[in-house]
Amino acid sequence: MSNIVTVTGLWPAKNKDSKVVMSGQQGQVQYIVFRNSRYEEGSNMPKYNLCIAQVEKRNNEAKTETTGEEELPF
Repeated sequence: MSNIVTVTGLWPAKNKDSKVVMSGQQGQVQYIVFRNSRYEEGSNMPKYNLCIAQVEKRNNEAKTETTGEEELPF
């Protein structure tokens, strides 16, 4: 167990269907955990699903990362 690395913390929230999900973000990646709605007791289906999504940069973040020549003071 000593090789476990924490990627991010997860926070509970309700989605648009008022179902509880847990999500967290690390850099440009968002992690989402939600209960599998097709789970059946005694089956080999997972009870929860983990999804990842790429987070789009905000306009103000994208502007600060550009380093074109037009930004140089000379």
